[in-house]
Amino acid sequence: MAQVWCQEYKGKLLRKAVQSEEMSAIVSLLDEGVHVDNSDDKQRTALHLASVKGNLNIVELLLKRGANANCKDANQNTPLMLACLSRKVPVITALLKYGANPKLCDSKGHDALTLAQNRLTHLQQCQVACDYLRGELVHIIQMIKEFVHQNETPTANDCRPGELSSDELQIEAMISRLSFEDTTSDDKAGITRQVADEFQELLQRFSTGVSVS
Repeated sequence: MAQVWCQEYKGKLLRKAVQSEEMSAIVSLLDEGVHVDNSDDKQRTALHLASVKGNLNIVELLLKRGANANCKDANQNTPLMLACLSRKVPVITALLKYGANPKLCDSKGHDALTLAQNRLTHLQQCQVACDYLRGELVHIIQMIKEFVHQNETPTANDCRPGELSSDELQIEAMISRLSFEDTTSDDKAGITRQVADEFQELLQRFSTGVSVS
């Protein structure tokens, strides 16, 4: 009983250290043997909290110490879903590298790609300012770029090793168009919304497993 209490107490300290981003305290607690996947009453682990914070060093430390990249909280959210919602692209990359599954669903039946698609749809429907839409769109495109690069996607295997797939080339072109070099204000708005529409179509094809090549 005392050992269980000790694990729970140290697990609480670990999550607190993650939230306050105290790296030395995190290392000490892990070295003392605290279970890296110890969770709170909402089933949130240290990795859930770190993924929201976006501290890449802490996320990588937890993963190297054996944290489950696919653990779910009470709402069935994985660390990857929370990183997507928080738009933490480097964290998303690390989670995918350590085996995070983008096809897992939350309590509403949404996977990571669906969350990104819903976010983009919301922005389009709200008709937000061009600069804000562009910034959010770039974040979402970068996230999907990581999914395409590190996971099996409809056309991920249609290229030679070291080459970009057709999807990656299309995504790179979208990012380039959003750089707005030598572009007037009116053209920026038109380009941004055009890219948003094209990217929405790409996301829809990913979700249905239809090749875009």
